Amino acid sequence: MDATVAQSAATTTMEQATSSGRPDAAFYLRSSWAKAYALHPDPSGAHVGAVRAVEDVAIPLYTSPDSRATLGHVIRELNDNGTNYSMTILDNQAVPAKVDTVVSLMKLPWQGHRLRL
Repeated sequence: MDATVAQSAATTTMEQATSSGRPDAAFYLRSSWAKAYALHPDPSGAHVGAVRAVEDVAIPLYTSPDSRATLGHVIRELNDNGTNYSMTILDNQAVPAKVDTVVSLMKLPWQGHRLRL
């Protein structure tokens, strides 16, 4: 991806997190971006920030209020109770898509997150 496009996408995402009432997610994304593109990059730290940004948005949506909840809890909830959720995006048969795609996308950073802080 072109660096200008990547920077624009990252900036837009951070702004949307802030305007959507998720300032912590925006903070984690900014921190993650800074660590990834620093003079001396910190890939592990960047990954941690990205996971925390996803957690900040997903935990309140899909789990009961629990200060110990993680992205793993969200994934488990969606795996176990995915039929209780519907998406506004329609699949190729014009019915609400299943949450499987969202779960797959959440699993990528979670399973790649080897350093648990």
